[in-house]
Amino acid sequence: RCLSDWSSDVCSSDLSQLVVAYGHAQSVFLHPGQIGEALEMAQKAAPLDALAPVKNASFWSELAYRYAQIGSFQLRLGQSGEAAASWGTALDDFKRSREEADKVLAANAGNAAAQGDLRHAVHGLTALLELTGNREEALRWAKEALAHATAQSDADPKSPVLGGNLRISREIAVRLQWLVSGEKGDYRSLFGREATPGQIRADLASGWVQWAGYLGDVESPLPARVEALRTVVELYRQIADSTPAGQVQLASAIARLGQMLSLPSDSASGAEKVGELRDRKSTRLNSS
Repeated sequence: RCLSDWSSDVCSSDLSQLVVAYGHAQSVFLHPGQIGEALEMAQKAAPLDALAPVKNASFWSELAYRYAQIGSFQLRLGQSGEAAASWGTALDDFKRSREEADKVLAANAGNAAAQGDLRHAVHGLTALLELTGNREEALRWAKEALAHATAQSDADPKSPVLGGNLRISREIAVRLQWLVSGEKGDYRSLFGREATPGQIRADLASGWVQWAGYLGDVESPLPARVEALRTVVELYRQIADSTPAGQVQLASAIARLGQMLSLPSDSASGAEKVGELRDRKSTRLNSS
């Protein structure tokens, strides 16, 4: 009865607890590398997620992350076609999250929750587009997120939260700009001024930190996550920041890399799996 009607308080509580239980089970299976079992738990939770009575921006974003994880598990099991379909669903859900946030902001531009929902949705779109090989399109979305964060920070320049959001958005955009066009990219538009090579390199390193974190959020193949963290460590070493803060960044990156290397490895190369998925790009994933 609850599966067909989640409106009652009892049903809502029971199904929410079941979703949480599936999430815990997913984590338990992931630790020893039981990807198939983790995928089964995520696939059982997804239709229950969809029964939530309130379909707001946060709902669509959370559902998008669920399907992004499902796609990553499928990719790790060599199911490239299924992964492409799941990531396509996640992409659509991130777009719906953005649309819902836009509706709220159209009525109240100062709604902080909606601003956060919009930022998360656009960052999700950016990351998924890169995962499927659409870096130019991902860069376009990253620049939109940066423009939104800049406008918010300019409206309240003393806010440390808005300043942090601006920094993260710029780091994401700088990394994508570098991947698309290297050192000849238009970094002035990202910084709002001329930027030194050192400033670009610092944001590039931090952008790779953001990317490694996102790969973890969506449970991407371990070799891809290791590669991202190796890049972070190498960039921090190139920067050679001898300040305490710089040394902490390098030490933290090395520690995260060591932790990742200790996890059970996937049976196939992460790079091979991602490449296989990108070869199967569909019109659905390329649509804006």
